[in-house]
Amino acid sequence: MKKYYLWLILVMGAGNPITSELINRFGTAEEVYRAFRNNCAAAGGDYARKAEKTTLEEAEKLISKLESENITIITTEDELYPENLKQAENPPVVLFAKGNVTLLKNKLLTIGGTRRATEYTIAAETAICEELCREYTLVASLCTGCEQLACLSAIKQSKGCIEILPCGHNHEYPKGTQVMRQQILMNGGCILTEFLPETKSSNANYLKRARISGGISKAMIIFQAAADSGSLNAAKYSPALFFIPPEDVFSEKYSAAVTGVRNGAKLYLSPKSLKTAFEKDYKPKNVNFDKPAKVYKKEDSDDIPPVIKEEIVAEASPVSDNQQFETPNHEKVFNFISEKPEAVTFDEIYRIIDGDIADLSEILLDLEIAGMIRAVAGNRFEKI
Repeated sequence: MKKYYLWLILVMGAGNPITSELINRFGTAEEVYRAFRNNCAAAGGDYARKAEKTTLEEAEKLISKLESENITIITTEDELYPENLKQAENPPVVLFAKGNVTLLKNKLLTIGGTRRATEYTIAAETAICEELCREYTLVASLCTGCEQLACLSAIKQSKGCIEILPCGHNHEYPKGTQVMRQQILMNGGCILTEFLPETKSSNANYLKRARISGGISKAMIIFQAAADSGSLNAAKYSPALFFIPPEDVFSEKYSAAVTGVRNGAKLYLSPKSLKTAFEKDYKPKNVNFDKPAKVYKKEDSDDIPPVIKEEIVAEASPVSDNQQFETPNHEKVFNFISEKPEAVTFDEIYRIIDGDIADLSEILLDLEIAGMIRAVAGNRFEKI
């Protein structure tokens, strides 16, 4: 029953891997609840104390509140829960959806890529997504760049798409996207999250969202990504990964495609490229992005074809210090944190950048993913 799942979320929080372990151990959310009540669930003293204070009545009130806000509760026991997502690492035990939830049973295709797409990427993605959304339901976010463009392509074709949020339904992320979100719903789309309505976005939530974005679909297309792109977080969870042929195989902007194709990803050349990934007997492949991306040296070959060939081996082009940063703000934030003898707060960093809170959150996440900084207690950050 849904109330036991909501009770678990109230106790354990969204995206907690211990929740999945407990359900695997006891079988159902109801059995986990009974185990806590019988002091049998070995989830730690803090959770035991929280469980003791949290009642089923609170869960039932929460269900009524969600229903009044037209939010559908989907648990792992429901038929609407995406089968592919169940196979992902630490699958969310509850999804909260607005809009056309029947889309979750369609052929889902995740779209990813940089927030700073080139003209080539924009042109290619627009044409490709407008074609693909006729057969597939596109999954993305409204983050500026490749993901937002995928949603816009579906809207222009009057097709439903699925947006994945890093926050609850009662928060707007990114800022200024509420009208577009309404357009998604008006076109028969669905907005999905694992977070309760009042949950704000955070660095940790972006990483939690990644496993849903990548794991919910049978395939994912990345249109443009550098070696340290945040879109690669979702790619790690995708059963089948595709890249479009880079505009320039020498460019760092497309270096993830070079690494991905060398390590098992495929190039997207036409809708036929996806056919194998959606066959029942398809076996997922793990694409390793841990190795540093290599960028071809132009002097090594005058005739590298537009389709990357795995047998071509070339050394990485040297990268100057300022090229390792995606934007001037990335460099400014990193330098500011590096120069401080102690960890600095989010507010202190915010004062030195040109942008809003959402921009800074994304910058900090990018730097954290790149292994340049780390978050510490008190919403503070320090150089690694």
